[in-house]
Amino acid sequence: MIRMPRGAGRVLLALAGPALLAGHTLAHSADLDLAGLDAWRRLWSDLALATAAWVDATHGPAPQRVVARGDEAEARARRLILERIERDGLRPTRPLATLRDRPFVRERIAPEPKPYDDRGRAVLLALAFRLRGGIAPFLILWLGWLAAGPVLAWTAVELCAAGRARTAAVFTLLIGLSPFVAETLALPRNAVGFYVVGLLVVIPLAVYARLHPAPTLVGLGVRAAAATLALALCVFCRSSVGLLLPGLVLAFWLGSRRVVRSPWRRWAATAAAATLFAFPCLVVRQMGHHDVWQAVWEGLGDFDRTKGHAWSDPAAEEAARRAGAPAMWTPESEAALRAQVIGDVVGDPPWFAGILVRRLAATVTLWKLWPWGPLGGASIRPSTSPNEGFMDKYWRYTTPIDYLGFGPLQVEVPVPFLIAPAVALVAIAGRGRFRSRARDILATLACPASAALTAPVLISTAAGQEVQAFGLSYLLAAAFLVDLASRPGEG
Repeated sequence: MIRMPRGAGRVLLALAGPALLAGHTLAHSADLDLAGLDAWRRLWSDLALATAAWVDATHGPAPQRVVARGDEAEARARRLILERIERDGLRPTRPLATLRDRPFVRERIAPEPKPYDDRGRAVLLALAFRLRGGIAPFLILWLGWLAAGPVLAWTAVELCAAGRARTAAVFTLLIGLSPFVAETLALPRNAVGFYVVGLLVVIPLAVYARLHPAPTLVGLGVRAAAATLALALCVFCRSSVGLLLPGLVLAFWLGSRRVVRSPWRRWAATAAAATLFAFPCLVVRQMGHHDVWQAVWEGLGDFDRTKGHAWSDPAAEEAARRAGAPAMWTPESEAALRAQVIGDVVGDPPWFAGILVRRLAATVTLWKLWPWGPLGGASIRPSTSPNEGFMDKYWRYTTPIDYLGFGPLQVEVPVPFLIAPAVALVAIAGRGRFRSRARDILATLACPASAALTAPVLISTAAGQEVQAFGLSYLLAAAFLVDLASRPGEG
């Protein structure tokens, strides 16, 4: 019989996942060259904004010293940062190493946040600079890990408290060995790593709600409040995190069924929790957020073949200009693209319903990842229509979710093998002496799964990382199945 870890054992188990993920992040970022990422606008925008904010906070504002503003300030920041990285010998393996700040203090820059960019990552990076005491450009690769580490530890603690230490051990091991997770958290192109962090937040809440042996309303409320704080951080950095709300609400509702007897009080508590979860999204929306209708218009290109939608900024800009918008990323372009999307959906509901169904199937089956490299040489199903635009490029920003390993030692797992544990749990839940346990597990899995479905189904399967994040539910299912299989005498 395997004994459940207690005390120090649980602490070590809670720290194992973040530590392994940190090592994976370090190994992944070791060869990163920022000089080769000139085209990643948001990377340089966030670095410029964070640098300017740190200089002003540390040395005081000096508007008379400003020599560049707006896009010119971003270009100047990029040039100076790359020059200083080379001159000072900074490397990604030293994320806390700082640049000499004199060039940034003597001649100031005043970059301006873009109206439809999420601003959270730049703010967090500026805070990290202040805590470090200098401009540490490679810290931008670690913001995702700094957010994900505590969530992984929280998940391990909740699983241990629910008597699922083996699940905790296997799940944290799988997360730590997932190139997709490590690379998405460290992706400098944008802050999509915070979407993964937000999805991970759903899991400990769901575990407590459904699997804890003695949940309480206070305990559920405290965990919902903690999840809200984590969600606020994530949605500030990546506005699409707000689409994870269904999973959080489902988790709270599952818990309320166990701790609240009155049906109407149960629904009232769930409604209050849903309001709490939604509050950060409403606040962030007032502070500035990612454009909405451009993403929706382009996103329809994943399965539209008749109405001209395409996963391509140039295609969206052309459509917006034809409708009278002066430029892209303006209120006029958002209004024009919104009108086109609504017109297409209202004018042809079966067309839109078909897209939603295909998106649902493509997400649940991870359809685009079914080619297996060792068998056919390709790991991602290539695009077959111009409407899919740059979809393949987005999917290749990180190693796919069906890879496991560390550094150069990675293996591609066939997608059917990745999905198989979840299918096995469904089969076990249908019959057999473990069906009650399997049903509890499936209810728990339904929370991160429902959270991860919203963005790909409602927005698009083209972006890549949000779709593949659904695979985290399959990793969790595998961990639960191992735990279930290791309890032959516990029917």
